[in-house]
Amino acid sequence: MRLCLPKTPLQKNPVEEILKHMNCSDVETIYGNLTDNITELSYKNIGMFSDRHIIFVTKYYNNGIEKNIVSGGQLFYKSSGESRGTGLGGYWLPCNGIETIKDFSDGYTRLAKPEDIYIHHLPDEGTQIYTNIVTYGRFITKVNAMISKFLSQVEIPKLSNELITQEDIEPILSDAGIIPIKIRILSSAVANAAAPNGNGGAAIGGSKKRIRRKSKRKTRRKSKRKSKRNSKRKSKRKSRK
Repeated sequence: MRLCLPKTPLQKNPVEEILKHMNCSDVETIYGNLTDNITELSYKNIGMFSDRHIIFVTKYYNNGIEKNIVSGGQLFYKSSGESRGTGLGGYWLPCNGIETIKDFSDGYTRLAKPEDIYIHHLPDEGTQIYTNIVTYGRFITKVNAMISKFLSQVEIPKLSNELITQEDIEPILSDAGIIPIKIRILSSAVANAAAPNGNGGAAIGGSKKRIRRKSKRKTRRKSKRKSKRNSKRKSKRKSRK
């Protein structure tokens, strides 16, 4: 069971507080308040940046209806939980790629986040983006929160390639030959995703308990059918006598 910090107190500016200090209690509350759930999505496996796994989500399915993501897709990274110390290690958060920060030295690279612009330019209370951030925190939008919740229920295999700059990401995003991997949850139980096949086909996750229950039901049905057949045969023999 994950140990989380108490929810972030929104005593000052709630937007600034949640963007800077969102922790796993906040994330679990956001997940719990979602009324729509994703059952399937497609993604491209991008690579690793400073021990953070990055993928590109291209589309998702909500209640069986295919939904394309605005601008063609959204990058997500698996948080290490180290940079801010808020206990978000293992959660998937949206990002905008890798950016280079110029300083007095040679500069450095970091993951660009959707919340960066709002931390430096806080939105006015009463605006739609203000409401979105108070509701969905660093996810910024409901769709991003839904995708993160889905990704928390599956296991996506890592790649070994290490990303250095945004130039390492762009060719993968634009390569039409890389077929997005489709991954889905077969039951309401938390499912682990199987490794994707070599053709970029579906990587399907399922519940072992569900499979065992299905097998038992099948065995019981066979047993009942066999018992009925035996009963009919006995009845026929008696009638002949």
